[in-house]
Amino acid sequence: METDKTTYRQRQLLLFAAGVLLLTDPVLSIFRRDAFVGEIPVLVVSLFSVWAVLIAGAAWLMERPATRASDRLLSNRDDPTT
Repeated sequence: METDKTTYRQRQLLLFAAGVLLLTDPVLSIFRRDAFVGEIPVLVVSLFSVWAVLIAGAAWLMERPATRASDRLLSNRDDPTT
């Protein structure tokens, strides 16, 4: 059980570090040019893409422990020794 908490915490820190890294000025300066996707500047598209990926990663991360806990509950209920 402690290993699950440690892994969960490491994934949270990894997601945070990736967000900080991807939203810093040196990385964003790569997209600061006069290029457009449709009529939207590339910088805006990259900001919203990183933002969406971070939200999706956080949602996935928050959903996984609940799924694992429910799987354990179901497996314990089927176990005749408990």
